[in-house]
Amino acid sequence: MSREISLFKYIALIFIFNFCYTSVFAYETCKTSTGTDIKWNTSNITYYVNSSGGPSNSLSAIQSSMQTWTDVNTSSFNFIYGGSTSSTAHGTYDGVNIVTFGSMGSTGTLAVNAYWYYVSTGQMIDSDIKFNTNYSWATSGSSSAYDVQNVGTHEFGHSLCLKDLYNSADSEKTMYGYASSGETKKRDLHSDDIAGVTFLYPNGGGGGGSISHTQIPPSNTSVVRGGTLGPFYGSITNSYSSSQTVYVTPYLYTPAGEWVNIFIRPTTISAGGTHSSGAAYITISSNATTGTYYHVVIIYDTNWNQLDVDSFSFTVTSASQSPQSSDDSLMLKQLMETPGAKVFENEGWKMIIVPEK
Repeated sequence: MSREISLFKYIALIFIFNFCYTSVFAYETCKTSTGTDIKWNTSNITYYVNSSGGPSNSLSAIQSSMQTWTDVNTSSFNFIYGGSTSSTAHGTYDGVNIVTFGSMGSTGTLAVNAYWYYVSTGQMIDSDIKFNTNYSWATSGSSSAYDVQNVGTHEFGHSLCLKDLYNSADSEKTMYGYASSGETKKRDLHSDDIAGVTFLYPNGGGGGGSISHTQIPPSNTSVVRGGTLGPFYGSITNSYSSSQTVYVTPYLYTPAGEWVNIFIRPTTISAGGTHSSGAAYITISSNATTGTYYHVVIIYDTNWNQLDVDSFSFTVTSASQSPQSSDDSLMLKQLMETPGAKVFENEGWKMIIVPEK
């Protein structure tokens, strides 16, 4: 399957006032070249946060920014905090949405939201936020620094695909494109910000339901070469009033930036129901590259439109002993011989899924 994908770097929240705009809008949405609204095809989007380089309490401030949009009761949209990450891959299409801090130069740009979308449909598929550490940041509203929650709430507005507004009449809105040190008013949404997210993601999803995927990561996310990761679990929830058939496509995203598709499996979920895959395990080859991997599950409909994406990270380390112990070998043998167990292999990776008892 191939599709034309575009990366859009949305540079936001500049503090150098060198533009003049005369048009006033309640809100503006991002659009494709043909006028289609750019937005997610699901109401649940997960972000991982790397707060390294940010001020103290950055994680809490970022979570509050996400929650502000989630709490809009006229919208179905939910930002989900997926956990911490060490990734700094801002602007990389890897199916993992991240928030990071890093230097971007003293250009007047406080933060950037880089997102990917399908050109043909406007469907968003990846979004990364980066705070510019060339400027001072705080979480207390200090007058000598820029406020993480204030700017973060604005940037998550871009994650919904609401555009910057620059007219002075829009200055009280979260999506106003300028910020100043000590400012905190963007933490709270203006009625026009609320109207914007409600337009894009109305209650009921605008189509009577949604498909969402949830993963429960393994308790230990560090595994040696030759070892076994797991168990971990996945489930798909269908809130539609009719049964839905989807394609479940798990991938591994490697430290080298490569995607490895484990399998593609059609699955039908009953109306209002949840389908659980069972306990899953991944065997790690003895010559696997060490580093951080992501297990990414993308759910597509039967026309290959992305419905949801969910992921967790794990780390492969060098073995300090024999790559695979006899106990590991016995466990793998027992797993593969479990009635109903399914084994999938691709490019040297093996996944075993054992039915729930």
